[in-house]
Amino acid sequence: SVVLNVIRTLLADWDLTITRTAAGLRRDAGLLSKTSVASSLPRVQAFESSQGVLQRQIGLHHVTLRNIGDADVQVPGCDRDQVALLRDLAFVDGDGVDALDRRVSRLEVFKQTRNTAIVMIALAIGLYFLISWWSLLLLLPVPFTWATTKRRVRLRRWGLDTDAIADHRELWGWQRKEILMRKANGVKVSQSLFERKRGLASVQVQLAGGLLASGSFTIGMIPLEQAEAVRDRVLYVVETDQRAYM
Repeated sequence: SVVLNVIRTLLADWDLTITRTAAGLRRDAGLLSKTSVASSLPRVQAFESSQGVLQRQIGLHHVTLRNIGDADVQVPGCDRDQVALLRDLAFVDGDGVDALDRRVSRLEVFKQTRNTAIVMIALAIGLYFLISWWSLLLLLPVPFTWATTKRRVRLRRWGLDTDAIADHRELWGWQRKEILMRKANGVKVSQSLFERKRGLASVQVQLAGGLLASGSFTIGMIPLEQAEAVRDRVLYVVETDQRAYM
């Protein structure tokens, strides 16, 4: 699998070049066949940067400029300066978010652990009559879920500024997603039964890409007041900003 992945990367990203044009950015890459992807900077929906476990060791980042449809501009192997340059290009008419000073509720740990425990206990009871005490091994995912969710919640950060909102998620690697509020197509606040009983809510900012992962920006398990404040801020920016981006 490692060899196949290296071959795939060589074929797809050989001689990768990012060119700044009068209209925006153009990405050219490929060994046997060459692919060129172009995007107008004002149409960039979201800026994403990430590091996997190996990338953290060698100091490289993967940057994605999210666009409508399948025209995302993927730029692997960036150093810090290149990430900063691409971010400045993506937010050429905005400042972005510098400080991520907000967190999600620690009740997320209890929620995820409880849900996993319910499923695993039911399976263990059902299989007890087939495999006897071996069915208790099905309970091992419960402490694993608790440990990973606790780490994920402890490292999760999000924040918003006058014109942008950003979310940082981390486990072993990390990913940061950032959008300009004025490019939102819609925003909604919702409460699950678990959140409603605890005064929490989720806020979802919908982009032109739709409800897929690349077309939405969701922060859950935050106080209802914060979720409503984010909604109101996004709606205010969308309704008052007159700049066109599509």
